[in-house]
Amino acid sequence: MKLKQIFSLLLSALLVFSTFGTAVVFAEETALPKSVSIADGSIVVSAAETPGYLTVTYGADRTKTAPFLNSTPIVITGSSTANTISVGGGLTAAITLQNVSIAPAAPSAAPALSVADGSAVSLTLSGANSLTGGAGAAAISAGAATLTVQNTAAGGGSLAASAGVGGVSAISCGTLALAGGSLSANSGAVTGSVTVNANATLTAKGGLSNNLTVKSGTANVTGNVSGKLLVEAGTATVSGTAGSLETKGGTTTVGAVGKSAVVRGGTATINGGMDSLTVTGGKAVWNGGDAKASGITIVKGGELAVNAGTLGITKLQNGGKLTLKNAGLMPARFVLEGGSYSVAGVDYYKAVVDGLPANTTVSVNGSEYSTGGSGSITLYLPEGSQNLNITDAAGNSYPATINVTSDGNATATVEQTCKCSLTDFVLVDQAATIPDGQESIVFDLHKLYAEGAAVGSTNGCTLHSADSAVSVVYTVDGVQTAANEHSLTIGKDKTAVKVSAVATFNGIEKKSNEVTIRIVREVALTPPASVRYGKDIVISHNGGADFKNAVDYVAFGGVQVPA
Repeated sequence: MKLKQIFSLLLSALLVFSTFGTAVVFAEETALPKSVSIADGSIVVSAAETPGYLTVTYGADRTKTAPFLNSTPIVITGSSTANTISVGGGLTAAITLQNVSIAPAAPSAAPALSVADGSAVSLTLSGANSLTGGAGAAAISAGAATLTVQNTAAGGGSLAASAGVGGVSAISCGTLALAGGSLSANSGAVTGSVTVNANATLTAKGGLSNNLTVKSGTANVTGNVSGKLLVEAGTATVSGTAGSLETKGGTTTVGAVGKSAVVRGGTATINGGMDSLTVTGGKAVWNGGDAKASGITIVKGGELAVNAGTLGITKLQNGGKLTLKNAGLMPARFVLEGGSYSVAGVDYYKAVVDGLPANTTVSVNGSEYSTGGSGSITLYLPEGSQNLNITDAAGNSYPATINVTSDGNATATVEQTCKCSLTDFVLVDQAATIPDGQESIVFDLHKLYAEGAAVGSTNGCTLHSADSAVSVVYTVDGVQTAANEHSLTIGKDKTAVKVSAVATFNGIEKKSNEVTIRIVREVALTPPASVRYGKDIVISHNGGADFKNAVDYVAFGGVQVPA
């Protein structure tokens, strides 16, 4: 049958249907227009029958477009307080907002833009756009969908999103990615995981209820980020608390961290507390705030600067640097394994002291350290030659001098130099002799403990009165002498002086027994005629002026009693 005959039969059939009053109309679908105005009616993006194709229904007469590839941009313009944009589920669509303003008025409770679950929408911003949800609704409701926001090639596109009256979320979506442009959530939270890329800017004035990743660009969050804040580059500012924090680069400022903070790179400023902090690179600045940082702080790379707060267990390892604004910020427990630290601008570097007894506690310049099984301690000291006063609990002394270098490789090996203790410190009786014709003498109280000789000897150690490790404070007839004062002036009017001493040796205090200094006067005597001796000593004198000479002669040894 020829084609012309087939066409004639079809035309005849159509005329027959027309005769019975029934007309068949073939509706022609229109092509997607260059732009669609929201002012003309709500816009609905749906799946076409062919996979990978879409249709759009729009306008007051609900015009439906012919199927088109889902990569084709759907350009929306105009303003409306009644119409909305909706995208069906499981779709991939590209939508451009070009100076669009949507704010559904009450009693509408619809979002300005809704995207059903499973869809992936690329939202391009051109010019200034504004979306506000209906009563209690989000401006953008994307459920479990993925929303990628970018600007046009010319740049400069922006979108301000606000929750409707009584609404909680400005933007609610499964995943929100900013690849460009400026997105501002002016009221309500941003619900969902958000990634900021390229030159995009995110402003969330109501906080963010999931994870925030900043790969580049800028993120400004007023309030909390309840999930993890990850900053790889760009700038992130969170005024409240981030659930956890990790930085790999960029610049980060956060009010506080709910759990752990890890700084691997970039600069991170934390103004409040955290459960734990690990710095492996970059620089972390901690300004204290509500100070929950009683957990573990590990600095094994980069730098941690502490301006305020309370550090708990803090471990400093090779490659790390800890900077404390003042000495009051020293950690409660400081585990020093490497690196360097500074206090109030003075740098301290690693120095290792070997040769100490194993598994004991030693005091170094007043601070305690455990020697462990290796018999060594790790100190942090200012650069240059440093003198160390090291003692153990038994009073054993291990003096050392170590040359501290900025490379952290300074070492010193010490030996025990003395095992004496003040149990060996004793006073010995002494006599003070006042020469004839002299009213007084100056007596060195140090003579009371074995002048120039050993006070005590134990374990091969000898402690002398001149030993610099001993300091003594004396009390003479109940009156304490001044510190380091050991010269006593004794007049010939006294016959004895009582002396006690409190001596300190390597920090161990010992009080000595009380002793008496006997006063002896020398007298130049001439045998007087009035003194006769034999078996008995007889002084025959009329009490004249020579009587005293006679008595002194007898009292001070001038009389020689024969056998």
